Amino acid sequence: MQALLVVGGVVLLAFGAFGLFSEQWPAFAGGLFGGLLLMALSRIIDLLEELLRNASDAPYSREQLAKIMQRSRAFRLESELFEVHPNASGGNEYPLYYLNGEPYVRARAFLPYIKQVDTRYTFELPGREPVTLDRSSAYLQEVPLFEYQEQVVVRLKSLGLRTRPVGDAIKLEWLQPVGPHSQS
Repeated sequence: MQALLVVGGVVLLAFGAFGLFSEQWPAFAGGLFGGLLLMALSRIIDLLEELLRNASDAPYSREQLAKIMQRSRAFRLESELFEVHPNASGGNEYPLYYLNGEPYVRARAFLPYIKQVDTRYTFELPGREPVTLDRSSAYLQEVPLFEYQEQVVVRLKSLGLRTRPVGDAIKLEWLQPVGPHSQS
């Protein structure tokens, strides 16, 4: 349905452009208005579907998960606790995925601290006890570790981490501090 609205919107915009070039002002106005209206309706439907899914706690469909993963913004990850492993381009930018309100990031960011045996991943972050997680083959609500398009994604809370925005970067910090006054 949404794809038809977008295609219809593009066709109407093209019709409006034709009207502009041929100085047919009603065709231009109708094409522009109709095209933008159809494209806006497509986006509104997309947002309403997401609101409905969130309100019902229904699992993400494959299409919804793909949209979230594709639209997620990449941030520079920083931490005073450990070294963030560089991405394939050599930088520290990784997409931050929010799934059911929980932040997830590619496990590659923790590569120096991971030991893998089959589908079991052990994260040995400095100053913390090792955390072993089983990789799921797909995202399920609140799964700690899952595979998506040949990438492994981990829920930060599962590693005892939280995010804090600092300018255009995301700082990774412990959920609970380590030290003499901690509750651990």
